[in-house]
Amino acid sequence: MHYKFFFTIITSTYNVAATLPRLLDSLAHQTCRDFNWIVQDGASTDNTMTIVEHYRAHLPEILVHTEKDSGIYDAWNKAIECWQVRLGEWVLFLGADDILVDAYVLENVKNSIKNISTDVIFAAGDLVHFDYSKNIGKFVRLKDSYECFSKRDFKLPMPHSSLFTRREVITSTKFDTSFKVSGDYDFLLKTFNNPYQLHIMHVLVTQMSRGGISDSDDTLFMRFYESLRLYIRHRSLRGIIKCFDFLIYKPKIFIKIYLHKSCI
Repeated sequence: MHYKFFFTIITSTYNVAATLPRLLDSLAHQTCRDFNWIVQDGASTDNTMTIVEHYRAHLPEILVHTEKDSGIYDAWNKAIECWQVRLGEWVLFLGADDILVDAYVLENVKNSIKNISTDVIFAAGDLVHFDYSKNIGKFVRLKDSYECFSKRDFKLPMPHSSLFTRREVITSTKFDTSFKVSGDYDFLLKTFNNPYQLHIMHVLVTQMSRGGISDSDDTLFMRFYESLRLYIRHRSLRGIIKCFDFLIYKPKIFIKIYLHKSCI
């Protein structure tokens, strides 16, 4: 089937006027113009939507849906449901504080995956976790599809910000909105069933901002609970053991955070 665009990039937003321009600048400078951008906004009250409208002339296509949501995975589901017929062949989820690392990212990714087997439903690139408060980054490179598959039952095998997913997978499997920080991991455990489904590109794709909900000490308990829930759901013995090892051997982390929050 032919789709209008090769890529669709989806971003959920809510009062992100401070960081959104750097994402949109990185999209506007792409040499490959074979993409559209979908923004699912949670009824922002700042200048987020004004910024979105400003970039209409600089991107091939911008699709906007504004509606309150219950979190990032609910927002992603809404975007997919609203614009299903406009989705490109490959879908990438980027945060409002993420950027594509240079102007050639989409061109390089397209060259890497345009002729791969239809059995491949994921294409993963490299990324940099970047801490803007310290101006330092950590490079993350995936070795091969077999390694990613082998660690999937005790660790998120590849981050969503540099993971391209075929349209058919995105439209057939919803994100579980009962998860607040682990819905993308749950999605992968439901859909990543053998190593042959993953193509490792070794293309540096994304500079992913640190300090969000998945990094915060305030969400540590939630992340621990959701991880345990997820491993039980998917019958991952290694994942369950990892959770209890963390609880037994690193209780100081929980105590430190609890004491810190109690003093605020």
